[in-house]
Order: sequence, then C-alpha cells, then structure tokens
Amino acid sequence: MDDWALDSVDTQVIYRGQHLEFSHLVAKYRDQARIEGNGASDSGQINATFSVGLSTAILQWLPGVQQKVFTEEREGLYWAPVQLTGTPQNLKEDLSKRISSALQESVGKELKSQAKDAIKSFLDLLKH
Repeated sequence: MDDWALDSVDTQVIYRGQHLEFSHLVAKYRDQARIEGNGASDSGQINATFSVGLSTAILQWLPGVQQKVFTEEREGLYWAPVQLTGTPQNLKEDLSKRISSALQESVGKELKSQAKDAIKSFLDLLKH
C-alpha cells in the first residue's frame, strides 16, 4: 500500500505557556480525503473536534460505512465527525469504532444473504 502524503495543511495556531490552540485546520490529500477541525492542548491534554471527508472511491472499499458513518455529502466528499481526546501517548478517537461496527453489520448482512441464497439453491437442487 502506498503511503499518503498530504497535499496541503493549513491552520491557525495560538500558543501560550502550556496552552496550544489550533483552529480552521484543513488537511487535504488530492480529491480523496480531507480533514477539517479545531482543538486545543492544555498541559498535554488534547481535545479536538474534526470532520473527516472521504471520496466515494475510498468508501467503496468499506461496505456499509458510507451509509452508516460518512453520511453528510459536501464538496464532493462524504463526511463524518470525529472527537479526539487524551495525551499524545494515549490518544482516543471515536471514528474507528463506528467504522468497525458499520463494517461488521454490512458484512454480517451480506453473509446472511449469501447463506440464505446457498440454502435455497441447495433445497431447490434436492427437489429435482
């Protein structure tokens, strides 16, 4: 897999003592991904709110995620909110769990559908 190098990153930063604040963050990777947000760090404790936008080309590899997680369409991308909290050594975000849950649900439904089709085909075969 190729490493992603961001095309551009823009933000406004205010730094005073142990307080760092950033606003109007915009990070882009081609027309495929974009991160926008604001946040702060006080004495090493980070609290930030982001919106992550992904293209349909990326989301097609994640069945069910566009319908369940990245639901807002804007500027040619599908967006999801993200909360980032913690310390640099122990950051926590809430997007991964939502993506994982949507993938599990989508794959589970697909497997159930395939199993039903296989059973129906098998029973149809037995009838003949």
